[in-house]
Amino acid sequence: MIKQVEPEAWTTKIMRYMHGDLTAAGLLALAVDNGKLTEAHTYIGEMQLFAGTPATAKIHFGWVKENGTKTFSEYTLAIAELNRMANSSKPK
Repeated sequence: MIKQVEPEAWTTKIMRYMHGDLTAAGLLALAVDNGKLTEAHTYIGEMQLFAGTPATAKIHFGWVKENGTKTFSEYTLAIAELNRMANSSKPK
């Protein structure tokens, strides 16, 4: 378990997910508002990219594009990832 942090803080829950101590479904269940859902879907998308499952990542980034809080930096990150993924799949 992560030490020196508030166990119930939202950022701690994100860190627990990224560390593998919480599932994606578990993180989404804890996201109680649109801002937290924006963050959760973005970080789940990032972890899916790291895991080599870009199709699943695209679903989460797409959720952010359609529903996310546009003032959050995670929204910008998700859009950038979608654009990068689209550009990398174009023939050169």
